[in-house]
Amino acid sequence: MLTPLTNKLLVCDTYLKIDTLLDTDTTLELNYLKEFLPNNLKSGIDIFQAESEQWVAIYAIITAFGSLMIDVTGKYSNRTVYAMLYLAIIGPAGSNKSVINTSREVLKKLHKIFRDQSDYYMKNYISEKSKWNRLVKSDPNLIEPEKPPYAVVNIAADITKAKFLEQLRDNKNIPSAIISDEIDTLIASINSDHGNGLSSVLRTIYHHDEVSQQLKSDNQHIEIECPKLVLILGGTEDQMKSLIGSIVNGMYSRFLILTLEGDLKWKDASPSENGNERSKVLNELSNAAVVLFDYLGTNSFEMLLTKKQWSILNEFGDENLGILSNLHNEHTASVVKRHGLMAFRIAMILTGIRYWENKLTNKQVYCIDEDFVTALILMRKSFKNSISFFGQLKDGKKTPLASKNESFLKSLSDSFTRAEAVEVGKKMKFSIRTTDQILKNLTDGKQIAKISFGNYEKTSLANLQIAD
Repeated sequence: MLTPLTNKLLVCDTYLKIDTLLDTDTTLELNYLKEFLPNNLKSGIDIFQAESEQWVAIYAIITAFGSLMIDVTGKYSNRTVYAMLYLAIIGPAGSNKSVINTSREVLKKLHKIFRDQSDYYMKNYISEKSKWNRLVKSDPNLIEPEKPPYAVVNIAADITKAKFLEQLRDNKNIPSAIISDEIDTLIASINSDHGNGLSSVLRTIYHHDEVSQQLKSDNQHIEIECPKLVLILGGTEDQMKSLIGSIVNGMYSRFLILTLEGDLKWKDASPSENGNERSKVLNELSNAAVVLFDYLGTNSFEMLLTKKQWSILNEFGDENLGILSNLHNEHTASVVKRHGLMAFRIAMILTGIRYWENKLTNKQVYCIDEDFVTALILMRKSFKNSISFFGQLKDGKKTPLASKNESFLKSLSDSFTRAEAVEVGKKMKFSIRTTDQILKNLTDGKQIAKISFGNYEKTSLANLQIAD
Protein backbone atom coordinates (compact mmCIF):
# COMPACT_ATOMS: atom_id res chain seq x y z
CA MET A 1 0.00 0.00 0.00
CA LEU A 2 1.39 3.40 -0.97
CA THR A 3 2.07 5.97 1.73
CA PRO A 4 0.26 9.31 1.43
CA LEU A 5 3.56 11.01 0.66
CA THR A 6 4.38 8.51 -2.09
CA ASN A 7 0.94 9.06 -3.58
CA LYS A 8 1.50 12.82 -3.56
CA LEU A 9 4.87 12.34 -5.22
CA LEU A 10 3.34 10.33 -8.06
CA VAL A 11 0.60 12.85 -8.79
CA CYS A 12 2.77 15.99 -8.47
CA ASP A 13 2.50 18.21 -11.53
CA THR A 14 5.43 20.58 -10.88
CA TYR A 15 9.09 20.17 -10.07
CA LEU A 16 8.83 22.68 -7.21
CA LYS A 17 6.23 20.52 -5.47
CA ILE A 18 8.36 17.40 -5.91
CA ASP A 19 11.42 19.24 -4.60
CA THR A 20 9.53 20.52 -1.55
CA LEU A 21 7.93 17.15 -0.84
CA LEU A 22 11.25 15.32 -0.91
CA ASP A 23 12.78 17.90 1.41
CA THR A 24 9.97 17.42 3.96
CA ASP A 25 10.72 13.71 4.27
CA THR A 26 14.37 12.81 3.76
CA THR A 27 13.66 9.05 3.93
CA LEU A 28 11.12 9.22 1.12
CA GLU A 29 13.71 9.11 -1.70
CA LEU A 30 15.25 5.73 -0.88
CA ASN A 31 11.93 4.18 0.15
CA TYR A 32 10.35 5.29 -3.12
CA LEU A 33 13.20 3.83 -5.16
CA LYS A 34 13.03 0.49 -3.37
CA GLU A 35 9.30 0.31 -4.11
CA PHE A 36 9.26 1.43 -7.73
CA LEU A 37 12.56 0.37 -9.30
CA PRO A 38 12.25 -2.36 -11.96
CA ASN A 39 12.52 -5.86 -10.47
CA ASN A 40 15.91 -6.52 -12.02
CA LEU A 41 17.36 -3.51 -10.18
CA LYS A 42 15.81 -4.05 -6.75
CA SER A 43 17.77 -7.24 -6.11
CA GLY A 44 21.09 -5.45 -6.63
CA ILE A 45 20.23 -2.95 -3.89
CA ASP A 46 18.79 -5.35 -1.32
CA ILE A 47 22.12 -7.18 -0.97
CA PHE A 48 23.58 -4.08 0.73
CA GLN A 49 22.60 -3.02 4.24
CA ALA A 50 24.21 0.40 4.71
CA GLU A 51 22.23 3.26 3.16
CA SER A 52 25.35 4.73 1.55
CA GLU A 53 26.10 1.37 -0.10
CA GLN A 54 22.56 1.17 -1.43
CA TRP A 55 22.81 4.63 -3.00
CA VAL A 56 26.11 3.74 -4.70
CA ALA A 57 24.63 0.45 -5.94
CA ILE A 58 21.55 2.18 -7.39
CA TYR A 59 23.60 4.67 -9.40
CA ALA A 60 26.28 2.16 -10.45
CA ILE A 61 23.90 -0.59 -11.59
CA ILE A 62 21.59 1.80 -13.46
CA THR A 63 24.59 3.36 -15.22
CA ALA A 64 25.94 -0.09 -16.14
CA PHE A 65 22.57 -1.12 -17.58
CA GLY A 66 22.59 2.07 -19.64
CA SER A 67 25.68 0.83 -21.49
CA LEU A 68 23.64 -2.11 -22.83
CA MET A 69 21.10 0.08 -24.65
CA ILE A 70 23.09 0.68 -27.82
CA ASP A 71 20.10 1.44 -30.05
CA VAL A 72 17.60 2.88 -27.55
CA THR A 73 17.08 6.54 -28.42
CA GLY A 74 15.21 9.65 -27.36
CA LYS A 75 14.84 13.22 -28.58
CA TYR A 76 16.18 15.89 -26.24
CA SER A 77 16.50 19.50 -27.42
CA ASN A 78 15.75 18.30 -30.95
CA ARG A 79 18.73 15.98 -30.88
CA THR A 80 18.89 12.18 -30.82
CA VAL A 81 20.45 11.02 -27.56
CA TYR A 82 21.35 7.65 -26.06
CA ALA A 83 21.29 6.21 -22.54
CA MET A 84 24.99 6.37 -21.62
CA LEU A 85 25.95 8.24 -18.42
CA TYR A 86 29.12 9.36 -16.62
CA LEU A 87 29.08 8.72 -12.86
CA ALA A 88 31.49 9.86 -10.13
CA ILE A 89 31.30 8.65 -6.52
CA ILE A 90 33.27 11.04 -4.28
CA GLY A 91 34.18 10.34 -0.67
CA PRO A 92 37.03 9.70 1.80
CA ALA A 93 38.76 6.35 2.15
CA GLY A 94 36.47 3.71 3.62
CA SER A 95 33.25 5.43 2.49
CA ASN A 96 31.89 2.50 0.43
CA LYS A 97 33.03 3.86 -2.95
CA SER A 98 34.15 0.36 -3.90
CA VAL A 99 30.48 -0.65 -4.26
CA ILE A 100 30.73 0.83 -7.78
CA ASN A 101 32.42 -2.45 -8.73
CA THR A 102 28.95 -4.01 -8.75
CA SER A 103 28.69 -2.35 -12.16
CA ARG A 104 31.72 -4.33 -13.33
CA GLU A 105 30.07 -7.50 -12.03
CA VAL A 106 26.89 -6.66 -13.95
CA LEU A 107 28.86 -6.46 -17.20
CA LYS A 108 31.23 -9.33 -16.36
CA LYS A 109 29.58 -12.13 -18.40
CA LEU A 110 28.95 -9.96 -21.43
CA HIS A 111 32.59 -8.85 -21.24
CA LYS A 112 33.71 -12.50 -21.16
CA ILE A 113 31.49 -13.43 -24.11
CA PHE A 114 33.01 -10.75 -26.32
CA ARG A 115 36.54 -11.29 -25.06
CA ASP A 116 36.37 -15.06 -25.68
CA GLN A 117 34.93 -14.36 -29.13
CA SER A 118 37.71 -11.88 -29.85
CA ASP A 119 40.36 -14.35 -28.66
CA TYR A 120 38.92 -16.99 -30.98
CA TYR A 121 38.93 -14.71 -34.02
CA MET A 122 42.41 -13.42 -33.17
CA LYS A 123 43.78 -16.95 -32.82
CA ASN A 124 42.42 -17.83 -36.28
CA TYR A 125 43.84 -14.61 -37.70
CA ILE A 126 47.31 -15.30 -36.32
CA SER A 127 47.18 -18.79 -37.81
CA GLU A 128 46.00 -17.49 -41.20
CA LYS A 129 48.56 -14.68 -41.16
CA SER A 130 51.35 -17.14 -40.44
CA LYS A 131 50.18 -19.30 -43.34
CA TRP A 132 50.00 -16.22 -45.60
CA ASN A 133 53.55 -15.20 -44.66
CA ARG A 134 54.81 -18.60 -45.82
CA LEU A 135 52.82 -18.76 -49.06
CA VAL A 136 53.02 -15.16 -50.25
CA LYS A 137 56.66 -15.61 -51.23
CA SER A 138 55.64 -18.08 -53.91
CA ASP A 139 52.29 -16.42 -54.68
CA PRO A 140 52.54 -12.58 -54.47
CA ASN A 141 48.85 -12.21 -55.41
CA LEU A 142 47.68 -14.00 -52.30
CA ILE A 143 45.35 -11.71 -50.31
CA GLU A 144 46.55 -10.87 -46.82
CA PRO A 145 44.11 -11.86 -44.02
CA GLU A 146 42.32 -8.91 -42.44
CA LYS A 147 42.96 -8.38 -38.75
CA PRO A 148 39.66 -8.73 -36.83
CA PRO A 149 38.50 -6.20 -34.24
CA TYR A 150 39.24 -7.08 -30.62
CA ALA A 151 36.07 -6.19 -28.74
CA VAL A 152 35.81 -6.06 -24.93
CA VAL A 153 33.09 -4.45 -22.81
CA ASN A 154 35.15 -3.34 -19.80
CA ILE A 155 37.89 -0.99 -20.99
CA ALA A 156 40.86 -0.40 -18.69
CA ALA A 157 41.24 3.06 -17.16
CA ASP A 158 45.01 2.62 -17.61
CA ILE A 159 45.03 3.27 -21.37
CA THR A 160 46.60 5.51 -24.00
CA LYS A 161 44.50 7.81 -26.18
CA ALA A 162 45.39 5.89 -29.35
CA LYS A 163 44.47 2.53 -27.81
CA PHE A 164 41.27 3.96 -26.38
CA LEU A 165 40.10 5.19 -29.79
CA GLU A 166 41.10 1.89 -31.36
CA GLN A 167 39.09 0.06 -28.68
CA LEU A 168 36.02 2.21 -29.26
CA ARG A 169 36.30 1.48 -32.97
CA ASP A 170 36.55 -2.27 -32.30
CA ASN A 171 33.60 -2.03 -29.89
CA LYS A 172 31.15 -0.83 -32.54
CA ASN A 173 27.63 -1.98 -31.63
CA ILE A 174 28.62 -3.45 -28.27
CA PRO A 175 28.67 -1.85 -24.78
CA SER A 176 31.77 0.10 -23.74
CA ALA A 177 32.53 0.97 -20.13
CA ILE A 178 35.43 2.36 -18.12
CA ILE A 179 34.94 1.41 -14.47
CA SER A 180 37.50 2.28 -11.79
CA ASP A 181 37.22 2.82 -8.05
CA GLU A 182 40.48 4.77 -8.18
CA ILE A 183 40.18 7.98 -10.22
CA ASP A 184 43.97 8.30 -10.04
CA THR A 185 44.29 5.51 -12.63
CA LEU A 186 42.45 7.54 -15.26
CA ILE A 187 44.24 10.74 -14.21
CA ALA A 188 47.60 9.02 -14.81
CA SER A 189 46.44 8.00 -18.29
CA ILE A 190 45.27 11.52 -19.14
CA ASN A 191 48.50 13.10 -17.88
CA SER A 192 50.83 10.64 -19.60
CA ASP A 193 52.64 11.47 -22.84
CA HIS A 194 50.44 9.02 -24.73
CA GLY A 195 47.23 10.16 -23.05
CA ASN A 196 47.37 13.78 -24.20
CA GLY A 197 43.93 14.75 -25.46
CA LEU A 198 42.10 11.89 -23.74
CA SER A 199 40.12 14.30 -21.57
CA SER A 200 38.78 16.20 -24.57
CA VAL A 201 37.87 12.92 -26.26
CA LEU A 202 35.86 11.86 -23.18
CA ARG A 203 34.03 15.19 -23.22
CA THR A 204 33.19 14.76 -26.91
CA ILE A 205 31.98 11.19 -26.51
CA TYR A 206 29.48 12.20 -23.84
CA HIS A 207 27.33 13.82 -26.53
CA HIS A 208 28.05 11.04 -29.08
CA ASP A 209 29.89 13.46 -31.38
CA GLU A 210 32.35 12.01 -33.89
CA VAL A 211 35.93 11.50 -32.73
CA SER A 212 38.91 10.79 -34.96
CA GLN A 213 42.67 10.48 -34.93
CA GLN A 214 45.38 10.13 -37.56
CA LEU A 215 48.66 8.45 -36.74
CA LYS A 216 51.89 8.57 -38.73
CA SER A 217 52.72 4.91 -38.17
CA ASP A 218 51.08 2.71 -40.84
CA ASN A 219 49.11 5.80 -41.91
CA GLN A 220 46.35 4.94 -39.44
CA HIS A 221 43.15 6.99 -39.60
CA ILE A 222 40.52 6.17 -36.98
CA GLU A 223 37.04 7.68 -37.27
CA ILE A 224 34.23 6.82 -34.85
CA GLU A 225 30.75 8.07 -35.58
CA CYS A 226 28.31 8.27 -32.67
CA PRO A 227 30.64 6.80 -30.00
CA LYS A 228 28.95 5.44 -26.86
CA LEU A 229 30.69 5.06 -23.52
CA VAL A 230 29.76 4.63 -19.88
CA LEU A 231 32.23 6.09 -17.36
CA ILE A 232 31.99 5.03 -13.69
CA LEU A 233 34.61 6.39 -11.31
CA GLY A 234 35.18 6.47 -7.57
CA GLY A 235 37.69 8.59 -5.68
CA THR A 236 38.45 11.15 -3.02
CA GLU A 237 37.67 14.85 -3.25
CA ASP A 238 41.28 15.67 -4.13
CA GLN A 239 41.32 13.02 -6.87
CA MET A 240 38.13 14.42 -8.40
CA LYS A 241 39.55 17.94 -8.31
CA SER A 242 42.67 16.70 -10.07
CA LEU A 243 40.62 14.94 -12.76
CA ILE A 244 38.47 18.00 -13.47
CA GLY A 245 41.06 20.75 -13.22
CA SER A 246 39.01 23.82 -14.08
CA ILE A 247 35.23 23.70 -14.41
CA VAL A 248 35.53 25.89 -17.51
CA ASN A 249 36.27 22.89 -19.80
CA GLY A 250 32.87 21.31 -19.05
CA MET A 251 34.11 17.90 -17.88
CA TYR A 252 32.62 18.24 -14.40
CA SER A 253 29.11 19.04 -15.60
CA ARG A 254 28.99 15.76 -17.52
CA PHE A 255 29.07 13.68 -14.32
CA LEU A 256 26.29 12.41 -12.13
CA ILE A 257 27.76 13.16 -8.70
CA LEU A 258 27.22 11.19 -5.49
CA THR A 259 29.16 12.40 -2.46
CA LEU A 260 29.70 10.15 0.56
CA GLU A 261 30.77 10.70 4.16
CA GLY A 262 33.23 8.52 6.02
CA ASP A 263 31.77 5.32 7.46
CA LEU A 264 33.10 4.63 10.97
CA LYS A 265 30.85 1.63 11.59
CA TRP A 266 32.79 -1.64 11.76
CA LYS A 267 31.41 -4.37 9.50
CA ASP A 268 31.42 -8.02 10.44
CA ALA A 269 34.25 -9.46 8.33
CA SER A 270 33.45 -13.13 9.00
CA PRO A 271 31.99 -15.36 6.24
CA SER A 272 28.20 -15.17 6.14
CA GLU A 273 25.16 -16.26 4.17
CA ASN A 274 24.84 -12.66 2.97
CA GLY A 275 28.15 -13.03 1.13
CA ASN A 276 26.84 -16.05 -0.74
CA GLU A 277 23.58 -14.25 -1.48
CA ARG A 278 25.48 -11.25 -2.86
CA SER A 279 27.46 -13.44 -5.26
CA LYS A 280 24.26 -15.16 -6.37
CA VAL A 281 22.41 -11.89 -7.01
CA LEU A 282 25.31 -10.32 -8.91
CA ASN A 283 25.59 -13.48 -11.01
CA GLU A 284 21.87 -13.22 -11.83
CA LEU A 285 22.26 -9.54 -12.72
CA SER A 286 25.16 -10.41 -15.01
CA ASN A 287 23.00 -13.03 -16.74
CA ALA A 288 20.18 -10.48 -17.03
CA ALA A 289 22.55 -8.01 -18.67
CA VAL A 290 23.36 -10.54 -21.42
CA VAL A 291 19.68 -11.28 -22.07
CA LEU A 292 18.72 -7.58 -22.00
CA PHE A 293 21.47 -6.67 -24.46
CA ASP A 294 20.39 -9.44 -26.85
CA TYR A 295 16.72 -8.45 -26.58
CA LEU A 296 17.27 -4.76 -27.23
CA GLY A 297 19.62 -5.62 -30.07
CA THR A 298 16.62 -6.82 -32.07
CA ASN A 299 13.92 -4.70 -30.41
CA SER A 300 15.15 -1.10 -30.36
CA PHE A 301 12.77 1.75 -29.55
CA GLU A 302 12.49 5.50 -28.98
CA MET A 303 11.51 6.72 -25.52
CA LEU A 304 8.97 9.55 -25.26
CA LEU A 305 7.93 11.77 -22.36
CA THR A 306 4.40 12.98 -21.77
CA LYS A 307 3.56 16.70 -21.85
CA LYS A 308 3.31 16.70 -18.05
CA GLN A 309 6.74 15.09 -17.71
CA TRP A 310 8.31 17.59 -20.12
CA SER A 311 6.69 20.42 -18.17
CA ILE A 312 8.18 19.15 -14.88
CA LEU A 313 11.63 18.69 -16.43
CA ASN A 314 11.53 22.15 -18.03
CA GLU A 315 10.52 23.67 -14.70
CA PHE A 316 13.65 22.19 -13.12
CA GLY A 317 15.71 24.13 -15.66
CA ASP A 318 13.67 27.31 -15.26
CA GLU A 319 14.02 27.23 -11.48
CA ASN A 320 17.73 26.54 -11.24
CA LEU A 321 19.40 27.89 -14.38
CA GLY A 322 18.89 31.58 -13.73
CA ILE A 323 19.37 31.37 -9.97
CA LEU A 324 22.69 29.57 -10.16
CA SER A 325 24.07 31.39 -13.19
CA ASN A 326 23.09 34.87 -11.97
CA LEU A 327 23.65 34.49 -8.25
CA HIS A 328 26.44 31.97 -7.91
CA ASN A 329 28.63 31.29 -10.96
CA GLU A 330 27.80 31.51 -14.64
CA HIS A 331 29.57 28.19 -15.25
CA THR A 332 26.89 26.37 -13.21
CA ALA A 333 24.62 26.78 -16.25
CA SER A 334 26.22 23.67 -17.76
CA VAL A 335 25.57 21.70 -14.54
CA VAL A 336 21.87 22.60 -14.68
CA LYS A 337 21.49 21.92 -18.40
CA ARG A 338 23.29 18.57 -18.34
CA HIS A 339 21.40 17.38 -15.27
CA GLY A 340 18.21 17.86 -17.25
CA LEU A 341 19.72 15.58 -19.90
CA MET A 342 20.81 13.11 -17.20
CA ALA A 343 17.24 12.82 -15.91
CA PHE A 344 16.13 12.06 -19.47
CA ARG A 345 18.84 9.41 -19.90
CA ILE A 346 18.00 7.75 -16.57
CA ALA A 347 14.36 7.64 -17.67
CA MET A 348 15.54 5.96 -20.91
CA ILE A 349 17.40 3.28 -18.94
CA LEU A 350 14.47 2.51 -16.65
CA THR A 351 12.11 2.43 -19.63
CA GLY A 352 14.48 0.09 -21.48
CA ILE A 353 14.50 -2.35 -18.55
CA ARG A 354 10.67 -2.28 -18.35
CA TYR A 355 10.51 -2.73 -22.12
CA TRP A 356 12.55 -5.94 -21.82
CA GLU A 357 10.82 -7.21 -18.67
CA ASN A 358 7.41 -6.82 -20.34
CA LYS A 359 8.66 -8.20 -23.70
CA LEU A 360 7.45 -5.15 -25.61
CA THR A 361 8.15 -4.62 -29.30
CA ASN A 362 6.78 -1.09 -29.81
CA LYS A 363 8.97 1.30 -31.76
CA GLN A 364 7.98 4.18 -29.45
CA VAL A 365 7.32 3.90 -25.71
CA TYR A 366 6.29 6.52 -23.17
CA CYS A 367 8.15 6.62 -19.86
CA ILE A 368 5.76 5.70 -17.04
CA ASP A 369 5.34 8.22 -14.19
CA GLU A 370 6.92 5.88 -11.62
CA ASP A 371 10.14 5.73 -13.64
CA PHE A 372 10.07 9.44 -14.43
CA VAL A 373 9.87 10.29 -10.72
CA THR A 374 12.70 7.83 -10.04
CA ALA A 375 14.80 9.62 -12.68
CA LEU A 376 14.01 12.98 -11.06
CA ILE A 377 14.97 11.70 -7.60
CA LEU A 378 18.33 10.40 -8.84
CA MET A 379 18.99 13.53 -10.91
CA ARG A 380 17.97 15.82 -8.02
CA LYS A 381 20.30 14.08 -5.55
CA SER A 382 23.19 14.29 -8.00
CA PHE A 383 22.38 17.93 -8.79
CA LYS A 384 22.48 18.98 -5.15
CA ASN A 385 25.73 17.04 -4.61
CA SER A 386 27.20 18.56 -7.78
CA ILE A 387 26.41 22.14 -6.82
CA SER A 388 27.69 21.57 -3.29
CA PHE A 389 31.03 20.20 -4.56
CA PHE A 390 31.23 22.79 -7.33
CA GLY A 391 32.68 25.47 -5.06
CA GLN A 392 35.72 23.31 -4.27
CA LEU A 393 36.80 23.23 -7.90
CA LYS A 394 39.07 25.70 -9.64
CA ASP A 395 37.00 28.72 -10.75
CA GLY A 396 34.01 27.28 -8.87
CA LYS A 397 33.56 30.04 -6.28
CA LYS A 398 30.95 32.77 -6.52
CA THR A 399 31.99 35.15 -9.29
CA PRO A 400 32.16 38.97 -9.06
CA LEU A 401 29.36 39.17 -11.63
CA ALA A 402 27.15 36.93 -9.50
CA SER A 403 27.85 39.08 -6.43
CA LYS A 404 26.84 42.18 -8.41
CA ASN A 405 23.64 40.53 -9.57
CA GLU A 406 22.78 39.35 -6.07
CA SER A 407 23.38 42.73 -4.41
CA PHE A 408 21.45 44.51 -7.12
CA LEU A 409 18.47 42.13 -6.88
CA LYS A 410 18.27 42.49 -3.09
CA SER A 411 18.24 46.29 -3.40
CA LEU A 412 15.24 46.35 -5.76
CA SER A 413 11.65 46.72 -4.59
CA ASP A 414 9.15 43.98 -5.41
CA SER A 415 7.88 46.20 -8.24
CA PHE A 416 10.08 48.85 -9.88
CA THR A 417 10.72 50.84 -13.02
CA ARG A 418 13.84 50.94 -15.13
CA ALA A 419 14.50 54.48 -13.86
CA GLU A 420 14.40 53.22 -10.28
CA ALA A 421 16.73 50.37 -11.22
CA VAL A 422 19.17 52.86 -12.76
CA GLU A 423 19.18 54.82 -9.49
CA VAL A 424 19.90 51.65 -7.53
CA GLY A 425 22.74 50.97 -9.97
CA LYS A 426 24.18 54.46 -9.50
CA LYS A 427 24.31 53.94 -5.72
CA MET A 428 26.27 50.76 -6.38
CA LYS A 429 28.50 52.65 -8.83
CA PHE A 430 27.22 50.77 -11.89
CA SER A 431 27.08 52.44 -15.27
CA ILE A 432 23.68 52.57 -16.98
CA ARG A 433 24.98 50.00 -19.46
CA THR A 434 25.95 47.65 -16.62
CA THR A 435 22.55 48.11 -14.98
CA ASP A 436 20.76 47.29 -18.21
CA GLN A 437 22.89 44.17 -18.65
CA ILE A 438 22.08 43.02 -15.10
CA LEU A 439 18.38 43.64 -15.75
CA LYS A 440 18.67 41.47 -18.83
CA ASN A 441 20.49 38.73 -16.88
CA LEU A 442 17.84 38.71 -14.18
CA THR A 443 15.01 38.77 -16.71
CA ASP A 444 16.55 35.90 -18.70
CA GLY A 445 17.04 34.04 -15.42
CA LYS A 446 13.40 34.71 -14.50
CA GLN A 447 14.21 36.36 -11.17
CA ILE A 448 12.41 39.43 -12.51
CA ALA A 449 9.72 39.83 -15.16
CA LYS A 450 9.10 42.75 -17.50
CA ILE A 451 5.37 43.45 -17.13
CA SER A 452 5.24 46.44 -19.50
CA PHE A 453 7.59 48.92 -21.14
CA GLY A 454 10.01 50.08 -18.43
CA ASN A 455 8.16 48.27 -15.63
CA TYR A 456 9.38 45.19 -13.79
CA GLU A 457 8.51 43.00 -10.83
CA LYS A 458 10.31 40.30 -8.90
CA THR A 459 9.15 36.73 -9.47
CA SER A 460 8.88 33.85 -7.01
CA LEU A 461 12.33 32.71 -8.19
CA ALA A 462 13.92 35.92 -6.83
CA ASN A 463 13.60 34.62 -3.28
CA LEU A 464 14.56 30.99 -3.83
CA GLN A 465 17.80 29.88 -2.25
CA ILE A 466 20.61 28.28 -4.17
CA ALA A 467 20.53 24.47 -4.02
CA ASP A 468 22.93 22.99 -1.47
